[in-house]
Amino acid sequence: MLYLKCGILVLLCVIQGTEERNHDLVQVYKTYFEHHVNPTNLALFIDSYIRRTDLNIVRELEPSKRKNSQTLSMPVMNVTGALSPHVEDTVTLNGRLDPTNSTWMKVRCGDYF
Repeated sequence: MLYLKCGILVLLCVIQGTEERNHDLVQVYKTYFEHHVNPTNLALFIDSYIRRTDLNIVRELEPSKRKNSQTLSMPVMNVTGALSPHVEDTVTLNGRLDPTNSTWMKVRCGDYF
C-alpha cells in the first residue's frame, strides 16, 4: 500500500539490510526515544500510522485520460537502499506514478546522489 502523510509523500527505506545492522545505532535510537520524544506525540504518530489508508494512485498512459487520473502531479524522486527490505514497495510506487515526472533510484550504502 502507498500512503500520504500531511500532504507530503514520504517513503522511508532502510539503507542497510538486516545482515549489516549497526548494533550501536540501535542503542542510539533506543536512548533517543527514551529521553527526547514526548510519549503523547509518539503515541499519536503511531496511531496515525496504523490508521493510514491507501493513496489509490493509478498510472494512466493514455493522454486523453491522464488529466483526470488520480496520481501525484509534482515531480517525484523515489530513492531506496540496495539492501532495504522495502525495495519492492518502492518499485510498486514507481509503477503507479506518471513516468514523465517520476524517477526511481536504488543506492548502495556509501553512494551519494
